[in-house]
This record gives sequence, C-alpha cells and structure tokens, in this order.
Amino acid sequence: VHEKWNKNIGVLSGDLLMIFAFKMLEDIDSDNLKEILKRFNDIAIKVCEGQQYDMNFEIEKAVSQGFEYAKDNFLVIWVNGLICIMTSILAGITIIGLIAVPAIMAGYLESLLRVRRGEKAEIGDFFTFGFNHFGSFLGLAILLFLGIFFASLLLIIPGIFLFIAWYFAWYIKIDNPNITVTEALSMSMSLVLKIGWWKLFALVLLISIAGGVLNLFTFNLAGLI
Repeated sequence: VHEKWNKNIGVLSGDLLMIFAFKMLEDIDSDNLKEILKRFNDIAIKVCEGQQYDMNFEIEKAVSQGFEYAKDNFLVIWVNGLICIMTSILAGITIIGLIAVPAIMAGYLESLLRVRRGEKAEIGDFFTFGFNHFGSFLGLAILLFLGIFFASLLLIIPGIFLFIAWYFAWYIKIDNPNITVTEALSMSMSLVLKIGWWKLFALVLLISIAGGVLNLFTFNLAGLI
C-alpha cells in the first residue's frame, strides 16, 4: 500500500485493519472473550517484535557491509578521508576558502560511491569531480544548512526530521549532477520515507554513538549501504 500510494496511507490502512480486527471480536461471547483477547494481543506484540528484528538486521547488515568494503579499500579510503578533512580545515580558515568545502566533501563522497560500486578510486583523485560541480554543491550546502537551522529553531524536532529526510541529498546529487538542488532534496525525502524514517534514524544514531571507530576505519562508508 505504501509503495503504491504513500507512507501515510499505508499507516492509515494498517490502523483501519486493526480496527476491523477489533470489530470482529465484538461477536465473540463473553465466556471466551478474555482468552481470545489475550491471544490476539500476544500475537500483535510478536508482530511488532518481528518488525524490530527486521530493523536490527538491516542495521547490522549495513554496518557489516560498510566494514567489508572499507577493508578491501582501507588505504585509499583512509588517506583520501584524511586529505579531505585536512584540506577542509585549512580551507575553512577564510571565508573564501570556506565556500570550497562543499566541493571537497562532494568529491570525497563521490569516491566512496565508486568504492561501493567496485569502481577504481585512487588517492587524491576526488577533487576533480567536486570542483567540476562547484556551484551546485555550494547551493546544496547552503539550502541544507538554512533548512535544518531554521527548522531546528522550532523545538529541535523539525530540524532532526529534515536532517534525516535530507540525508541522501548529497549522494543523490553526486549520482545525478545534472538535477537541481531542490530535486535532490525532494528525491532524498521520498527515498527516506520509502526506506523508513525511523530505520535510517536508528542507523544514523548507531553510527553517531560508535562514530569514533566507524569514522576512523570507514569514513561513514556504512552509511552508503
């Protein structure tokens, strides 16, 4: 249902089915109602537990595959990540240099996408892509910052929602450099809602908690899976 229409209709349909199930219980005689309600609720709990197991499995798979790709390309990922961080810090010293940071980051992320696809990536080869699309990535960075910043002023929660909803905007724009910035943001939100906002939130939270280790060895490659 959620794939044919949208997530909200999918959730509403699920709620309606639950209501229909409860309505069917109205016809049960009082002598058996208590036992049947108990069994009904036990099964409903098991369904929720199964969905949580599915979420945990997907998160574990994402992290394990991230390490697998990082292991095979450790040196390139690590050195390029170090170069990216150092050049971004140095560029950020001045306002003029600061506007180059989105292009640097985009180039590095593009090299991670190549690694993820099994394509060749070499040390220091990521600058070209980012600066070839300098303006669009600068625009994307500005819109992301302003959108999340002003949304965060509304009791933080809207900012967190947009941060997750726009999580894939960089990757989508990198993968489709000819689309507009707004199209990348819209496509990211649609993708996140299809995957499941809470699933991605849980993955991002897991990466953040274990950020020191994951960033050191994979430079957020697990987030690409």
